[in-house]
Amino acid sequence: MKQFGIEFQKIRILLYQPETPSQLRQYSPSGKVPVLIDDVQPIWDSLAICEYLAEIFPNLNLYPEEKIARVVARSISAEMHSGFQNLRHNMPMNCRAVLPGRGMTPDVQKDIERIVNIWANVANNSVQVAICYLVNLQLPMLCTHQLF
Repeated sequence: MKQFGIEFQKIRILLYQPETPSQLRQYSPSGKVPVLIDDVQPIWDSLAICEYLAEIFPNLNLYPEEKIARVVARSISAEMHSGFQNLRHNMPMNCRAVLPGRGMTPDVQKDIERIVNIWANVANNSVQVAICYLVNLQLPMLCTHQLF
């Protein structure tokens, strides 16, 4: 949102603290981050937030304008968002830990190979893609990149 000049107020909640669940529930029906509150309506889940922002700010072209590039971007975003269950289960994200190789299995390796393949195909095809990502505890931003 910051990258596109969309004004917002950030609320920081420390994770993994005794009061974290109750603090999150004040803003997020799921009790998880991220959540974006527009007026009084919470929008939770990073992909829902990205889609919402693309809808309410059409002039910012948060998704590619061209139909095929847009459908590829949405497909990649959805797969990155909800796929790779073996990787997520065996190697959960922990930015504070250094655990090289821990949790590696043949199924995790297949998930990793798929991720590499997705981005290699995007790069090889010079497709404009949209990716939704989190930076720190900031709200997600939907970005477009021309990869080559």
